Amino acid sequence: MNMSAPLNSSPATVAPEAGLKVSLIPRKNQFTVKHVDRHWIPGNPFLTRYLDALSLMFPTGERLFIRAVRRYLPDIETKQLEEDAQSFIFQEAQHTQAHEMFNQQIEVQGLHSAGMEWFVKGVVHAQEKILSKKLYMALAAGGEHFTASMAEVVLENFEDYLDGAPDEMRALWCWHCVEEIEHKTVTFDVFQQAAKGGYFTRQLGFIISFGNLIFFPQLTMLHLLAKERQLSSFSAWKTGMSSLYGRQGIIRRIAKKLLVYLKPGFHPTQVNVPAQYYQWQEAFEKSNNIYASTRSVFPVKNR
Repeated sequence: MNMSAPLNSSPATVAPEAGLKVSLIPRKNQFTVKHVDRHWIPGNPFLTRYLDALSLMFPTGERLFIRAVRRYLPDIETKQLEEDAQSFIFQEAQHTQAHEMFNQQIEVQGLHSAGMEWFVKGVVHAQEKILSKKLYMALAAGGEHFTASMAEVVLENFEDYLDGAPDEMRALWCWHCVEEIEHKTVTFDVFQQAAKGGYFTRQLGFIISFGNLIFFPQLTMLHLLAKERQLSSFSAWKTGMSSLYGRQGIIRRIAKKLLVYLKPGFHPTQVNVPAQYYQWQEAFEKSNNIYASTRSVFPVKNR
């Protein structure tokens, strides 16, 4: 099996891999940002604010996933899963750090989102108190299926969503998506092997996480758009509805990938690993730099 695709291969000519568990690589956060334009995806305020809304949610969600896994560390029975769990925690902590850095840019733009973040944190913490330890782990596993599905959609259709975006944002989202694919099995395996979770609990956790990750980002997106008075713009709505819910829309594509989780015998390794993942990983092995790796796989077009 060819584990890496040549960097000059087009995505259409490189077959994705299924039934394969890729290695978790603990990479330190390299993301830095001094300034990002208000609508950093040119001409698309809705898509910009949807990705901003996800970024605002990520620190809360990633800390949730970390806490869920840490609770079960003493119950993990295999050395490999224990190592993967520790690498997962490291990766998620780096993502939290990077997105908190970017989220400061949203505040600089005058779009104070503290109230919305407080609301989301309140709901998440309430769920943590109410749900059983096992169901909370199921929620984390379902949430990771969402982020892995998002990562696959973004890597497979990178220019559909991030064409014209600044170098920093392209690198942030590419690096984050790569690592979501690397650790997509961890919470699922912890749920099954350490929590001894079954199908019903897995689906209940998925339903809760689906509600969180579909509802809250869109609510936050509308909150940000209302703050900057974009909701009255017909052209913004037209472009936004197409890029979010149209045939090539990011939310529509993510939703399609989520359904496989309902299969009784599902495991994350059954889902294809995008060819772009291997291309990026090969580039990173040579450069050890998320910016250079992203430019190698997704060259910036003339602007």
